[in-house]
Amino acid sequence: MSGAFGSVRPELFGMIGGPPCPDFSNGGKHQGYKGDHGKLSQAFIDLICKIKPTFFVMENVSWSLP
Repeated sequence: MSGAFGSVRPELFGMIGGPPCPDFSNGGKHQGYKGDHGKLSQAFIDLICKIKPTFFVMENVSWSLP
């Protein structure tokens, strides 16, 4: 973050992303969080928790909800 913003973080900072959908989508493998692509969902969530942005947007694929 310091490389992007220096020592002062912006007051309003957001993250936008989403998991690769092959393991979640209706046309995919339906492996969910256990699939190779699905594991990236947890990595994105972990990054959100670590960075603590003001807001985030994560794509919602119907199979991604438990």
